Amino acid sequence: KSFYDGLTLGGTFEIADGKFTNPQTQGDIEALSEQAEGNPKGVPDAIVSDLKGQGMLRQGILDFSDVTVLAPGIHAKLHGTLDVATKELDLRGTAFGDVTLANSTTGMKSFLLKIIGPFLKKNHKGGSVIPFTIKGKYPHVTYKTDPM
Repeated sequence: KSFYDGLTLGGTFEIADGKFTNPQTQGDIEALSEQAEGNPKGVPDAIVSDLKGQGMLRQGILDFSDVTVLAPGIHAKLHGTLDVATKELDLRGTAFGDVTLANSTTGMKSFLLKIIGPFLKKNHKGGSVIPFTIKGKYPHVTYKTDPM
């Protein structure tokens, strides 16, 4: 019998001006934020992000709902689960960028994205909408996006 079997906890959480402890993850967030602001080759600022949502822990499974992540140029909404014992993560969400994907990159990528731009999802401000998943056993998770 596990410690988590009889444990149930629930509540809301909020982290303001947060930074990731893993430098690679923090760097990825900073680069993503720069791209989302339409500055694909800019030197990233030290980005801080805000995270808030709801969580319910039942029998070792942490169920996240209504989670939002805010960083300059982008915000994301997500939900999913984390198995506390095995560290298995399964998150799904949507990222909303301030600019279109074509304006967030340069060169051939930008050219191709401008051609297929009419088929890509856009938000009500004309920026990008990118569904994504984060899955795997922490810290070796995979990130997948589907901008179509």
